[in-house]
Amino acid sequence: MYTALMEKEQFLLEIQRLHFEMEKVIHKYGMEEEVISLMVTGLLDYDQEDDPILKAIMSFHIQTEGVLDEVFDFVRESYMRCDESDGNEGGYSLDDMLDDAGIEKTDDE
Repeated sequence: MYTALMEKEQFLLEIQRLHFEMEKVIHKYGMEEEVISLMVTGLLDYDQEDDPILKAIMSFHIQTEGVLDEVFDFVRESYMRCDESDGNEGGYSLDDMLDDAGIEKTDDE
């Protein structure tokens, strides 16, 4: 009998495999010292007292605590800039991502 719990476990196992694949790409190109990566993928569940429990897979490549702070600031600022009226609840727009990457969007895009 396939249960919702089994499905969640299968989901997390597949996500873990994807995290491993990303690690392989980083190693394949020898980018361990240059790449900055923080990836958390998980499910919010609740215990018997209805307290939240995060079941998550995490992988990261962050060289120093200073870089970690920069990553957290980037994520926090990106989240806070989210314009819910633009339909990007919980994220940010393509324009924001391009701007953060230093890419200027042209009128014909």
